[in-house]
Amino acid sequence: PITVDSGTSEDAVLVEVTNTLTRTVGSFTVAKSANPPSGSTVDPGSVITYSLTVTPGDVGFVNDVVVLDDLSGVLEHATVVADSITAPAGTSATVTDGLLTWTVGTLDAADGPIVLSYQVRVNTDAIGVRLVNVVTGDGEVPPEQCPIDMPAEPAVLAAAGELDPNCSTTHVTPGWTLAKSSAAPSPLLPGSTVTYTLTATNTSEAEVTGALAIDDLSDVLDDATLVQPLPAGLTLTGTTLTWAIPDMAAGSEPVSVTY
Repeated sequence: PITVDSGTSEDAVLVEVTNTLTRTVGSFTVAKSANPPSGSTVDPGSVITYSLTVTPGDVGFVNDVVVLDDLSGVLEHATVVADSITAPAGTSATVTDGLLTWTVGTLDAADGPIVLSYQVRVNTDAIGVRLVNVVTGDGEVPPEQCPIDMPAEPAVLAAAGELDPNCSTTHVTPGWTLAKSSAAPSPLLPGSTVTYTLTATNTSEAEVTGALAIDDLSDVLDDATLVQPLPAGLTLTGTTLTWAIPDMAAGSEPVSVTY
């Protein structure tokens, strides 16, 4: 405190006070999640819901916060669901050339976490593919995770398996092939036996479940009789043979059935 003794106007004292204001610069983090969770198998035609979360630090504020979600590895095989982008009040989001830009602006410690969500629908022809994307953030200070200046392009990091799981999501779709072969004596005479083999191969990074193979035997059974009993997994309805293909894990050996 400053005390000025009483006196005349000629005794007036000029007091100059300088207050120094020191701003506490805040911090923030960026994260991404998905439903179904990252790492899941999704079917063509299904919907994935993505969520981007920005969480401020405990004190201060950060200006010019922006979040960039690289969808180039998703939109090759999926489409953003119309009107599905839901941005918090006071923020905005756009998708241009495979990049979702979420403009947050000023993020204050009092704001708490804020979340943007959107959906994509996997294309019906997306067979045996991977959908991967990466989120990064920037501002007057970089985020504590998922900074915009990552050491390599997202595609390079994804191929090397070095993506931060907090900053990226990956989904795969199933894909498989079916082949048929036959073995018969030569010459083929009445009463001879022909052996057919169906072979299924998982060609994707996903597990293949619930697959069926349909074998039309109408041009066979008009001149031949199917040897019974049939192997497990085969059923005959009329002249149509159906094979319930066993589940095939990614990278597994082909599975076959013979009749």
